[in-house]
Amino acid sequence: MAQENKADLIALIQNNLPTNATKYITAALLREVLENMVDSGFNLTDNESYDVNFVKQLASTWLTSLTVGGALEELALSTSKTLAWAEIEVGDIDEGVSKTLTIKRKSDNVTTANYDGIGGSAGDITLNFNDIGTTDYIPYVVLKSEGNAQDNNHLTFVTYGYSTTSVKISIEEIHGAVQNLNLLIEIKKFG
Repeated sequence: MAQENKADLIALIQNNLPTNATKYITAALLREVLENMVDSGFNLTDNESYDVNFVKQLASTWLTSLTVGGALEELALSTSKTLAWAEIEVGDIDEGVSKTLTIKRKSDNVTTANYDGIGGSAGDITLNFNDIGTTDYIPYVVLKSEGNAQDNNHLTFVTYGYSTTSVKISIEEIHGAVQNLNLLIEIKKFG
């Protein structure tokens, strides 16, 4: 039993299953042809469509995957407006120190998040991700309080430093103690 392409299967059929004028066709030769056909084809019951190989019909196609599942993932990424996302545990920005931040949840392409304290109650959060191929995006930012409301209400922030591999969020505490802060960010294609 072997997996064979169409041309090989046709050659096997022509070789093993002639007109039978000479009574050459045997059960073993017929079984070989049928078993190879089973091994070579996609079975709706036993196979997952994710692993099915396909031949690209256009040489200029932008898909790089040769499996249906891989191509579907590429297509989804190319049509989705979300390029990257993460929920980051920032903690207390009043510390004014630099630290690596904990990423609670994220898309697969997000790599790290850092906080660089620039003194007192201000600092920059940098979200790093694998190259998304564009700087034409909008970071949507939501600040999420994990503490008391009075500890997290007096903040200002701005996004800047857009690159294909990172974005920065400058955050500053205006009044009070900012503690137990989480940041939700979604990087979306512009337009």
